[in-house]
Amino acid sequence: MKLVKPLATLGMASAILLSASNIAFADTTSTASFTLKASEGGESGAATIDEISAIEFGEKTLSDKEETYTAINPLLMKVSDTRGTGEGWALNAKITKFVKENDTSVELRGSVLTIAQGEVTSPSGSASEKPTAAKNVVLNDEEHTLFAGRRDQGLGTWLNTVSAAGVTLKVPNGNKAGKYTATISYVLAAAPQS
Repeated sequence: MKLVKPLATLGMASAILLSASNIAFADTTSTASFTLKASEGGESGAATIDEISAIEFGEKTLSDKEETYTAINPLLMKVSDTRGTGEGWALNAKITKFVKENDTSVELRGSVLTIAQGEVTSPSGSASEKPTAAKNVVLNDEEHTLFAGRRDQGLGTWLNTVSAAGVTLKVPNGNKAGKYTATISYVLAAAPQS
């Protein structure tokens, strides 16, 4: 009986060695999937103007020469593009003439409003290529681009901040005293930009 036991142990060891030699090593792959849907409006999403701040120059004293005044607050322009298409967009603006608040027949003659290039940031941390802020735009009654996301730029939410010193109003002498206001119209053109 002593002879049978070593043979059984030897047979079991052979079986273990035999099954270990049948193990195959192979590389394999798997996938991960993720679907990102456009928000607001289903497949087309939306491009929106989220915020535009008013421009204030405060109260100044009449001068005997041309003066250039700076705004007392920064100009903030916030745009969101949740279409998810990368088509691009442009924030355009135009301005009416500055007219006297209580007598719109009186204009602030020769006045020129200029907006310098702002700093572009993403308050939401967008991974998209950032849009571009225009440099030294002189506003008048024709639309001018202030801020634009060209094709594949400006997806997500973006803020263009122009410092108070970057918003100027040139006023020649020879104007009447009074409070003057102008209306700035902003339009978001949601069309491809090259």
